[in-house]
Amino acid sequence: MESDSRRSFSKLTVRRVAVLGAGVMGAQIAAHFVNAGIPTVLFDLEAKEGAASALALRAVEQLRKLDPSPLATRRLAAFIEPANYRDDVARLAGCDLVIEAIGERLDWKRELYARIAPHVAPGAVLASNTSGLSLAALSAALPPALRANFCGVHFFNPPRYMHLVELIATDVSDAGMLDALETFLTTALGKGVVRAKDTPNFIANRIGIFSVLTARDPGPRRSYWERAANLSAWYYIRTFSEPDEGDAVLAQNGFPALIGGQDFDDLVDIF
Repeated sequence: MESDSRRSFSKLTVRRVAVLGAGVMGAQIAAHFVNAGIPTVLFDLEAKEGAASALALRAVEQLRKLDPSPLATRRLAAFIEPANYRDDVARLAGCDLVIEAIGERLDWKRELYARIAPHVAPGAVLASNTSGLSLAALSAALPPALRANFCGVHFFNPPRYMHLVELIATDVSDAGMLDALETFLTTALGKGVVRAKDTPNFIANRIGIFSVLTARDPGPRRSYWERAANLSAWYYIRTFSEPDEGDAVLAQNGFPALIGGQDFDDLVDIF
């Protein structure tokens, strides 16, 4: 019998979710889980005044006011439970999936992981919504028993409406867990999953940032699409295991499918 948190991941059953961080992304990720019928605990820091979970409570109330709405119906906000790390961290033990979505600071995330790690249920999946920090560095901050069930799950803003989700493994992420999590994301949340390597900013943000900078660059005298093709070919060579995965990312970022099947070698010749 294994002493760590690994389990057979032929299927991931998610009955309750915890989202760590009640900011713009964290609150809307929580909203999308309750849209799928999954009760969710939304954590944030304890408030300095008033109710201890006031920050998370305000985030839930704000969800009712956003347009377009992150909630399928406003009444679903009642299924998001506001919580704080000081008083409620033990509630993580009842969650099958924990999504961390706090600010993009490695030291903040590491500090939070140290705080919540003792309370994560054995066999639960812990994932970071980081948009580009090193998953290996984050994994190293976790106890060894949690590392196999840790990965990156990068939703895009607004998460209810953006189809793409990046799934990022570390060197020690359990392969069965990744497969089961991908199935959950596609079937329960309706997402299109692309697997990314643990490189800075992963796939879509690197393509997006580079393409914006390239499109604004007046030279050399090439069209926007020619420069985008150069960018996409560069990424296929260095990042993707399958051309179709890259086509999905390009489509999510407004590009046509520039590569597919036998066209791959032709496009590489751009270089």
